[in-house]
Amino acid sequence: MSINRALGTYGLSMLRTVVDKHATKDALLEGTGLSTAYGNYTRHVLPLLDAGLLEYTLPENPRHRGQRYRLTDLARRVLTEQDHE
Repeated sequence: MSINRALGTYGLSMLRTVVDKHATKDALLEGTGLSTAYGNYTRHVLPLLDAGLLEYTLPENPRHRGQRYRLTDLARRVLTEQDHE
């Protein structure tokens, strides 16, 4: 999946939510004003994972109840580029 397509409407906001910390699925969604419904997760968070912009903090167990998300190096570069535009 392309980075621009993964970013979509809410992608940059979600990435900025996890710049300095790890975030839960709910924190990612609520930080952009979206409900925590599963449909929003599949529509907005999964594309960021697939594009390599977010990664799991517990990659060996994606369904772990303590799962959080963090930025990848690629996401940090994308945010830096966006900030310079």
